[in-house]
Amino acid sequence: MNKTIEQTNEQSMNNFFDDIGTTPMTRIPYVKRLLFCWWKWRNLSRNKLPPQLDMNNDRVDSSRKNSDLINAASCDFTMIRLDRIIGELHPTLKEAVFALYGHAGMRGVIHAADELGISKSTMIRRLCRADQAIAMELDAIRNKEKTC
Repeated sequence: MNKTIEQTNEQSMNNFFDDIGTTPMTRIPYVKRLLFCWWKWRNLSRNKLPPQLDMNNDRVDSSRKNSDLINAASCDFTMIRLDRIIGELHPTLKEAVFALYGHAGMRGVIHAADELGISKSTMIRRLCRADQAIAMELDAIRNKEKTC
């Protein structure tokens, strides 16, 4: 069966679109950078990390104990929030994020996809959706902070 160049191009272009077929699935650059920072943050030597604060309270306000406030300046609340957001992702998206960024050594997309037993394109699609979910949650947090 011979395919024309147009059919081949059309088929390859369809691979770049999500299930709906309306928008290209691409990573969100600032979320991708945040996830790389999260990977580095997760892999810091635990001896170099500041004492952990209550993970359910990431604000420095009157709800903190005085002893907590001493260490609050050295905590990376962005990473704590991102860690919480990742933990609340849909299981398939969370698995994709951990397969790529959850190990001590940085992995490539193909290696992470192989670990999950999925194709590279499925892995990229899951990472794109994870980026979107993370971006939406970060926007919601920012909007909530603006109204306070």
